[in-house]
Amino acid sequence: MHSQYVPSGSGLGAPLADLRAASVTDTALDHADIAPQIWWHMDVEAEVAGTWRSPRGRLLEIETQVTTPGGFLALHLRLPMFDLMGCDWFGFVGRTAAAQATVTRACLRSGRADGSFQDQFFARHILSQSAASDHHDFLVPAQCPDLAPNAPWREFVLFLPSTRSITWALHDLRLITL
Repeated sequence: MHSQYVPSGSGLGAPLADLRAASVTDTALDHADIAPQIWWHMDVEAEVAGTWRSPRGRLLEIETQVTTPGGFLALHLRLPMFDLMGCDWFGFVGRTAAAQATVTRACLRSGRADGSFQDQFFARHILSQSAASDHHDFLVPAQCPDLAPNAPWREFVLFLPSTRSITWALHDLRLITL
């Protein structure tokens, strides 16, 4: 089996290198761009205020105050083009923490030629707790019949709670192909 760890400065993890190198203080959540190829996207019907920051030693932290719950609050990471069908596994390893137990979901989003997209969710939910904890999950492209082998673009998306206020930290995130 061919195994490849994708370093954060190149390949799939390239957009994370800018975020790792940054030191961003409190920034309003409505500021959608976090770093090149990384942004927040929120349900327009939601009323969510908050701030995010990227302190040294963590990719990012977010605090939200939800007035009107929404359908989604998502962190998007645009992926460089890669041969998804050329790998047996595509996955991630992440370290997170939260002020109170918080569940997030991860998916691989694939663009379609007609401008729409398809989400392939990873099987396991991510549980963040007060102590930093690690999580990993993988997709097997050959066993995902809805996953397009070729797509005009792909994103890795983390869906955070949009129905309650949170304090959540993403200490680290690594994308992996095997």
